[in-house]
Amino acid sequence: MGKTILKYIWRTFLVFLTLILLLLILIFGAVTVISKGPSDTAKKLFVNTVKQTSAAGFLADIYFSEEEIEAYMNEGEEVPDTEYSPESLDMVNIPVSEPEIPAAAVSENEAEGVLQEAVSAEEEQKISADINPAAINTDDDGDGIEYVKIVEEGFNGDLLIVYDPSRIEVYSIKSFAETGYGKKITDIIEETGAVAAINAGGFYDPDGHGHGGMPLGPVIQNGQLVSNFASDWYTLIGFTKEHKLMAGNMGAYDAIAAGMYEGITFGPVLVSNGKAVDFGATRGGLNPRSAIGQRVDGAVLLLTINGRQPGSLGATYQDTADLLVKYGAVTAANLDGGSSSRLFYKGEQLNKSSSLLGMRPVPNAIIVKNAG
Repeated sequence: MGKTILKYIWRTFLVFLTLILLLLILIFGAVTVISKGPSDTAKKLFVNTVKQTSAAGFLADIYFSEEEIEAYMNEGEEVPDTEYSPESLDMVNIPVSEPEIPAAAVSENEAEGVLQEAVSAEEEQKISADINPAAINTDDDGDGIEYVKIVEEGFNGDLLIVYDPSRIEVYSIKSFAETGYGKKITDIIEETGAVAAINAGGFYDPDGHGHGGMPLGPVIQNGQLVSNFASDWYTLIGFTKEHKLMAGNMGAYDAIAAGMYEGITFGPVLVSNGKAVDFGATRGGLNPRSAIGQRVDGAVLLLTINGRQPGSLGATYQDTADLLVKYGAVTAANLDGGSSSRLFYKGEQLNKSSSLLGMRPVPNAIIVKNAG
């Protein structure tokens, strides 16, 4: 009996090992074809993709020199230096809710007419939404949030449309430290009672072994700079007291002076003044993405794009920017992606994570508070 079990375990191990070897042969074979092939676009896309990861960047080093990698990542496609544009705030007009008419103040006939009018308006909205993604205004369960499954050529993802921007809050852990620990999105949701949440800014992550305890770049809370750990970029993403999204390359004190009340650092800016930023075809590579945007009516878009898996390799910066414009964003920015990318709604994770090691702790997140 014992020998039979050992034989079964040994055979299972051999099958598992064979599958891993075949997968490695497939991966290195595909990479070899790309790196030795004639297409410069394919090479540039490959280098930009793997260099955006903490675990697979070595693949580019195997096949290309430092000079070639530098050329493929930068030549002709520098990341645009998108400054903050005050005009983008003027494009957002958050509607003021009108008080409801008490039921006793209308007659039965008037109430029936109002109901019919509301039903007709809802039908028109659904028809309009089917034609124009930027006009989606449906809310089937009445919680003020609409979920949209994203299916595009080459990738898929998940989008939440939060109609009331005052429900959005930038959450940060209480204390920051290079050797400290952040919190998993699930723990943040449990602590805050949020109905939805998405990961936010980048964090100190030496060799991919960071624990999310120290955010990179400025962090702003209640109009005050609370952290400013070293980073190579200063794309700030945050909200004003009036719940309008701000995003742009700027210093922390400039952002506060311009009205940023709470914010984090990542980027790049994807949409400015209603137009997608021009990144070119390969910048950022094909990778999992998290992003945030805001429509003209104030509705906030929380987006994740699946990557590094069959059926959805991921999206470039350009893919993500174009998609957010499609859904009505007038301002939008890229959040931390890759294995950190997580989007939760009603206690369930919507996106398919690329991480094989489980959920990573993060120093901050963007949460959606419960209505009322």
